[in-house]
Amino acid sequence: MPNYAEILAFLAENPPQLEGECELHASLLELLARCLRNEQVATDDDFADFGDITGISIN
Repeated sequence: MPNYAEILAFLAENPPQLEGECELHASLLELLARCLRNEQVATDDDFADFGDITGISIN
């Protein structure tokens, strides 16, 4: 099971700088909320709606 606290801490420590990053953060938060409500682990199918994400590096 993913460590949701760790994921949320990462998002909080790395605020989005660009519009694309804002959309990515929002999408990740929506996915986390859905998983927590359903008490299920996210699968690759859950990420299919996001399409290809390019040009974003996470350090």
